[in-house]
Amino acid sequence: MLGSKTMIRFFLAVLITIWIAPVYADVNLEEYEAVKGTDSFKLYISGVGAGYYWANIHLAIDRKLSPIYCQPGKVGLNANNYLQILDNYLSQPETKASTSPTSPLGLILLFALRDTFPCK
Repeated sequence: MLGSKTMIRFFLAVLITIWIAPVYADVNLEEYEAVKGTDSFKLYISGVGAGYYWANIHLAIDRKLSPIYCQPGKVGLNANNYLQILDNYLSQPETKASTSPTSPLGLILLFALRDTFPCK
């Protein structure tokens, strides 16, 4: 009897957590302005950026391939930096002309990082 009450409480806690904390999966450009100031979106974009960072390290060190972008060694990026990089990239006229409202922000961030930190 005690075990079933504990299970019910556990599942209720999980459901409440899922319901309260919005999760962003494939946020597109059209939704960007509405969500970019939220903590959960900042966590999302931080995770995407961190994934690209580790992919870069894997390409350069483990695979001996060129990285996707060349971030300076002493520059550490966080959510606010990623948002600034996105905003700067999206403000460019050529980016506006070639980007669809349905383009995923994760992909746009990759292009923005490549544009911000080009490899020589």
